[in-house]
Amino acid sequence: MQSALAVKNDSPNELRRYEALLDMADLMVRHRTLAELFHEMAARLRQVADFKILNFSLHHPLHRLMQLHWWEGEPAADFPVQVPVSESSSGWVWEHQEELSFPRLRGETRFPRVLDALRAKGTETYYVVPLTTAWAP
Repeated sequence: MQSALAVKNDSPNELRRYEALLDMADLMVRHRTLAELFHEMAARLRQVADFKILNFSLHHPLHRLMQLHWWEGEPAADFPVQVPVSESSSGWVWEHQEELSFPRLRGETRFPRVLDALRAKGTETYYVVPLTTAWAP
């Protein structure tokens, strides 16, 4: 299966995306707090992607939870903060290490805690990609 993020070597937009990904890797090394890191990542992602709502999710293996960090320009309220891995679209993506696309949220029945909150904000499409790194506390 070819990823929706497949590379086109001759595209200036693709080059900008790769530069943004390299910048993300650098950000992960330099920032000490999650709030600071997520704020910087959101700003960098805006350079290569158009979005209204952004979610960074962290896996908590002891409790089998995904910790969700939402952004609408600033941290967003009204969204679930912790969701069991099995009930979260980001949990599915984390487990499978594959992107998950919801081109039409209307009628989607999986992951209701997360997708219902998005629908309530007027979101029509949602795309989840893995951005995984090894991390030790």
